[in-house]
Amino acid sequence: MNDRHWLRFVWPAAISAAVVASTAVAFVSTPQRAAVASPQAAGFDPVAGHQSNGPRTSVRIASPIATLVIRKIRLNERIREGIGKADLRRGVGHYPGTAYPGRPGNVVLLGHRTTGRAPFGKLDRIARGDSLVLNTVSHFFRYEVRRTLIISPRRRSVLHPVPFRAGSTPNGSFLTLITCHPKGSDARRLVVVGKLVESRPG
Repeated sequence: MNDRHWLRFVWPAAISAAVVASTAVAFVSTPQRAAVASPQAAGFDPVAGHQSNGPRTSVRIASPIATLVIRKIRLNERIREGIGKADLRRGVGHYPGTAYPGRPGNVVLLGHRTTGRAPFGKLDRIARGDSLVLNTVSHFFRYEVRRTLIISPRRRSVLHPVPFRAGSTPNGSFLTLITCHPKGSDARRLVVVGKLVESRPG
């Protein structure tokens, strides 16, 4: 599998810098609130789908930002900001500019199936109705799987605030998990979409 270009999604214009900034602030400490207002500012190349060598801000969003727990496949993995090669080699990455846990919009997480820690190696076992949990330092969020599907790497509507609804505005809180399909190939993407059904301090 080509590690450098396995994610080829183009950044959707519908996700504005304002949305990015408002969701990011809730999950960083006070000294870090000069955080990234766009993926480009973080050195993220939206066309190539990986971290670029371009300018970066001097402050990065706190990492890890949460823990992903999927009991069905015995997954308990920390989530870090970014989807560059180094980020995904360490585990699950949060797609820059998408929503943060519990916030309106779409929390998009990426992970490999066969390389690095391969956190999503068993993601194909997830089915409608299964639970996906995000734990932050202060809250517990449970998402219920609504659909699983295989898509083209260029179907960028998966990144929108309401997954697969281009131009939509958030009408809930979603969690989208993306990995390569089939195992060992980057020809397609396996996608799991959940919707927030429970949240509480935890």
